[in-house]
Amino acid sequence: MKVTVEISARHLHLTKEDYELLFGQSKPKVIKHLSQKGEFASDKIVEVSTDGKERLNTRFLGPFRDSTQVELTRTDAYKLSINPPLAECACKTIGSKMILFGPNGSIVRPAAIVSHRHLHISPEKAESLGLKEDGMVKVRISGARALTFENVLVRIDPAFHLDVHIDTDEANAAGISKTTVGELII
Repeated sequence: MKVTVEISARHLHLTKEDYELLFGQSKPKVIKHLSQKGEFASDKIVEVSTDGKERLNTRFLGPFRDSTQVELTRTDAYKLSINPPLAECACKTIGSKMILFGPNGSIVRPAAIVSHRHLHISPEKAESLGLKEDGMVKVRISGARALTFENVLVRIDPAFHLDVHIDTDEANAAGISKTTVGELII
């Protein structure tokens, strides 16, 4: 089965409370709607750091979440001299401590993770393929740098449409472009 492969760059999700600590009462502006329903890239940028010296610009993706998390690549983590956990979200684990700098101040949160590569899928499609939440599949990429991604986490939600999200490190390793389609292996 063919599946669209999308590349996810470094970004962060914020609770409404943390957003207001960083940006005050200003509303985030949508600069781009993302592929999953209701999700968007905003105009708001936060600098993230572990020590206040080395800082990485990180875009806020909406809508607001139940927990704040910073999704980094391994390359980002090396730059920051940290080893964040590989996780689905910071809400299920304790991430590496991060300092988040916004125009209205800074906050410290145990929020940094390297996001697990994952498959978005609707309940109906998951059932038809025999997939369960938190299960694992593989995705094969063809081409000059062909490879198979193992341990792709299955995430099921009624709002999801079928696609795979990987980070920029993974995309670069496989020579993936914005139009890459992979083969889902169950």
